[in-house]
Amino acid sequence: MSSQYGRTAIRATSHLQSGAESCPQAAWAQAAEKVILSLESRNKVCPRSTFLGLCSAGLVRKVPAGDYIGMSENPRYAIKVVQILTKYPELARSPGKLWNKVVGPDGPVHNSQMNVVIALWDEGLIED
Repeated sequence: MSSQYGRTAIRATSHLQSGAESCPQAAWAQAAEKVILSLESRNKVCPRSTFLGLCSAGLVRKVPAGDYIGMSENPRYAIKVVQILTKYPELARSPGKLWNKVVGPDGPVHNSQMNVVIALWDEGLIED
């Protein structure tokens, strides 16, 4: 079972794909309200910006690319994770190894970014 951020990403994608919502920011907010109990956790930037970065890049299935968030570190990380998973899909089972391929062994610890990308990947919601 995926984390609360993974479940939020899947639910937000469902809102977008069904047409219940057309804006990825609003879809994330609505999904987070239903999935994540803690307001502090709901407002966590890293997973949200990861999801919005994937949407911006056109990497979320049936969600048009757009300018949903600037290209900060989290969106760049997410795009790189997808590029790596496309070549090495087995790394979806090893989030630590996958993250190290993105930031290197001395890079920052992931802050739920991996939960978002892997949940969408596992559900077949990433364009490859």
